[in-house]
Amino acid sequence: MTSQSLADLRQELRSLLASADSVDRPAPDRIAGPDEPIPGPEWHVTGTHVVGRRAEMDRWIVRSGMDVDLASAVYLGSPDDLDSGDVRSIATEDARRLAAALLAAADHADQIRDGMIPLRLTKETTR
Repeated sequence: MTSQSLADLRQELRSLLASADSVDRPAPDRIAGPDEPIPGPEWHVTGTHVVGRRAEMDRWIVRSGMDVDLASAVYLGSPDDLDSGDVRSIATEDARRLAAALLAAADHADQIRDGMIPLRLTKETTR
């Protein structure tokens, strides 16, 4: 590998990392209340998958807890309970929305764990 191709590879890697870190994190769709199993922000992602010749809707739920004890994880509710080894396809645009919600929940969990006060808790506060 030449030094020019190595430089090109490094530049491409820097570009990809910058692109990955610049994804706009969506505001949560709702805040789960203190009486719910995991109180805190909740993101809803609706997507479709194809079964035979028809498309079916899926709804994914992504949560991040408000409690420090829950902040070490992001909680993902799938459309249904799949047996071990089963997989479900999701359209790439739907997967990107799911990934953005996961990033937002992970950011929130990190902020709670680190003792920070999250500033972006609802869509209304971001307008």
